[in-house]
Amino acid sequence: MTLMRTSTMSMNGIRSSMVAGLLVLSLGCGSGSDNPPTYPVTGTVTLKGNPVAGATIIFVPISDGAKGATGTSDDQGNYQVTTFVSGDGAVPGDYMLKVFKFDAPPAPPSESSPDFDPNMSLEDQEDLYNPGEEKVAATKNNLPAKYANETTSGLKHTVVEQPTTYNIELN
Repeated sequence: MTLMRTSTMSMNGIRSSMVAGLLVLSLGCGSGSDNPPTYPVTGTVTLKGNPVAGATIIFVPISDGAKGATGTSDDQGNYQVTTFVSGDGAVPGDYMLKVFKFDAPPAPPSESSPDFDPNMSLEDQEDLYNPGEEKVAATKNNLPAKYANETTSGLKHTVVEQPTTYNIELN
């Protein structure tokens, strides 16, 4: 009987410790974020009235406490801004914006290519895949240069404590 009583008391102690441990963990973890609140910012990027796919939009904070945010436009020119996690929006405050779009550089030859030779230099491999072609020039911005800098773009947006839409019309 004493053994059973001790065993029951030990089990109750273990259960109490487990419950206390879980409580501490749940209080300690919370949302796991000390980030300030963000609010959705969406819009469309157009150039001379046409949607721009693949543009990068950067919100540069000019208000104290605001954080930088970014987005990329889809095939219809639509974008949503991200600060901490995908699509979360931006912290309230004032922002200047910059927008640019670079062509993706061509992919270099890879080990999965049928003609890959590990003993061949990268330049020789490029010549194999691009015979007679000139070397690829550096990527260039496909949007007017003034929009690639927040101080010359003329684009500004104020994020408030509710969802906002900011359409970016480039010319």
